[in-house]
Parts: sequence; C-alpha cells; structure tokens
Amino acid sequence: MVDKMISDSILIGKSKSDVLQLLGSPTASDTTSPLVYEVDLGLKVGPLGLGGTWLFFMSVQFDTTTNKVNDVWCRD
Repeated sequence: MVDKMISDSILIGKSKSDVLQLLGSPTASDTTSPLVYEVDLGLKVGPLGLGGTWLFFMSVQFDTTTNKVNDVWCRD
C-alpha cells in the first residue's frame, strides 16, 4: 500500500490537514514538517528473522511556501 501511495503520488499537493485526515497522527514524529510514519512491511531482522520486526519510515515532506506535500519517500 505504501509503494502504491508513493508511486501514484496520492499525497502530492495535499495539505497537512488532508494528510492527517487520511493517515492519522504520525507515529515517528510530531505534527511539524515532515510527518513521519512507521511502516511494517512484514520483514524481519536477524538470523532467520528472529531479531524482530524491521520497521521502515515513510516521510511526508511539505513545501515551505505552499504548505502542500511536495515529496513522499519510504526508507529503513
């Protein structure tokens, strides 16, 4: 779902309130720019996946003049 949201540019051009309404409160940041959400892609760390969940973070960046989303990316 995250890959499709990024590749289809679903969030690009949306306001911060629109993003908060769609995705809820950010899980890895406060509501200042950028918004960061923890994403569980179902991957595990460690030998044979015994090290726990490998979390990724989706960042939603806002343009400072328009306060609209101008970039979205997901990294570990």
